[in-house]
Amino acid sequence: MRTTRIALAAPLLALFVLALAPSSAEAQRRPLYAGFGIGGTAYWGDRYVADCCDVHFRAQGEFGWHPSGDDSGFFLAGEAIITGGRHYFTFMPGLRLGGDIPVHRTRDVTVFLRPSGLIGGGFWDHQNDGWGLVGFFVLQPAFDIRLALADHLIQLWARPVAFDLMFFPEWYDDRFYFSAAYVFQVGLDFAF
Repeated sequence: MRTTRIALAAPLLALFVLALAPSSAEAQRRPLYAGFGIGGTAYWGDRYVADCCDVHFRAQGEFGWHPSGDDSGFFLAGEAIITGGRHYFTFMPGLRLGGDIPVHRTRDVTVFLRPSGLIGGGFWDHQNDGWGLVGFFVLQPAFDIRLALADHLIQLWARPVAFDLMFFPEWYDDRFYFSAAYVFQVGLDFAF
């Protein structure tokens, strides 16, 4: 009697699991992603860094959403970036807007091009001692090349083109100062 129950329950359980499992089309519908990137930054044209064009370490984390319901099209993301060097430390939170454009698809791999822009603000400790804090506004146009793998669950990316355009208000003389940086990063995102 017990074996009969198990024999009847097993196919019903298998049908139930199959009914709940996403189809292959639904498996690629992952509108959210979270990831990180690391790379280097070279600053120039500013009054706070003594050594022009030194390359400094950068790390960033990002959490984003595609309103289209999958991993292509327009996206909106929150991002936090830290940069550290011999002379300074910066922290930049911001909002990134852009679009993921699929340019090559196979059954296993999709290549995306991603133009985007970041707008945000932050602080720069230009003496790296906690006493030389300066606030700034930042704009960052960027361009990524992304490789989606494992049914679009993982995306490897490189950002070969990105520029930080920073504006520093100086309250004591009512002027703005400008600084720019070239940024190169590589990273990994997880879609869900």
